[in-house]
Amino acid sequence: MTTHIPRQRRRGRALAGIAALGSASLVLAGCALTPSLDDYSAENPAVLRYADYAPATASGPLEAFAAELRERTDGRLDLEPYWGGSLLSSKDLPSGLRAGIADIGIFTGTQHPSEYPVTDWLAKTASLAEPDFPTGILQSYAGFAEFAYTSPAVNEQFEALGLKVLVPLHTVLNYDIICTSPVTTLEEARGKRIRSGGPLWDGEMRAAGMIPVTVSIEETYEGLQRGIIDCAIANPRTAMTYGFWDIAKHYTTIPFSGINSQYIVMNQATWDALSEEDQQLLWETSFTWWSENLLQDGIHKYREMFELGPTEQGVTFYEADPALTAAVTDYQAGVLESLAQTAPPAVDDPQGEIDHYAERMAYWLDVVEGLDLGADETNPDLTAYFERTKTEIWDEHTR
Repeated sequence: MTTHIPRQRRRGRALAGIAALGSASLVLAGCALTPSLDDYSAENPAVLRYADYAPATASGPLEAFAAELRERTDGRLDLEPYWGGSLLSSKDLPSGLRAGIADIGIFTGTQHPSEYPVTDWLAKTASLAEPDFPTGILQSYAGFAEFAYTSPAVNEQFEALGLKVLVPLHTVLNYDIICTSPVTTLEEARGKRIRSGGPLWDGEMRAAGMIPVTVSIEETYEGLQRGIIDCAIANPRTAMTYGFWDIAKHYTTIPFSGINSQYIVMNQATWDALSEEDQQLLWETSFTWWSENLLQDGIHKYREMFELGPTEQGVTFYEADPALTAAVTDYQAGVLESLAQTAPPAVDDPQGEIDHYAERMAYWLDVVEGLDLGADETNPDLTAYFERTKTEIWDEHTR
């Protein structure tokens, strides 16, 4: 029997200066800079340091990538992961990567707007993703990846900072809300205190009559428990990982913007030190990292949330009524309409970047809707999807 997943009413297909490196990041964790890779081999492999502020429970996609990389390079390349900010915190990750404290790392561009103004600006395009599951996840992962690999503004920003984009991730399709009482209408939303993720979402929340509250994600559980906040923006992964569903039992699908600004990047000097053969193998293997992230953090988390939420957690799922949904999507449309006028100076053709993003998202929505994903939307057959993305994105844009 197929588990039903609430679906949003479909929306239209609407469419650098180098930052100074702080001395703190240079001494962080007492690490030396990346050693020379001139003489690496299967007997003396190049062990690349990977830094992540997420806990080790998020290691699945990285482990799949590392295993394939070791196999395809005959042991010449390997990874040494550092989880939970043990090597570089989320604050220090960008500067630490530039300094060579880590060779590869992951971070969200919106958390570093002054250093990464282009990706911070482009984050406002996340509302263009189709909110339906699984269509939207497949569209946004593919559309964003192809856009990021081919965007002059994105690549010039990272190149100017000595970084190479390995895997762009649209990690959150869209944010919903999880609350301690039902919120499905504008009347119910009015005055509700909601944990926001930052300025990108504050305006959307105010448009819905809610009051955005700045609370760290680590403090959100206690905020819900003590009644300091009534709701939190959430997607299945955050609701489960941080335990929100333990105390907030009302989950409403509403299309707050997701996150399309997370990047796995590599220190350019480390990349340049690899042989051309191993550069190509690392690039090809990055497809495994991307596809496993899509499966594990996207498809599987949605399925787990909507299967276990009602039966094991007592969570009730709702759809926002049309007026509440429209309040959010109308605000997002206004942001998109004026986005070109707010571009940072580093973007030579703001409207061209926006149009390119919208075109890639529209293209991959058409592709996904034309694929046979099988009858069970909670467990889609992604064989054809992965063949298309591998051929049209990774094989086409050889690094």
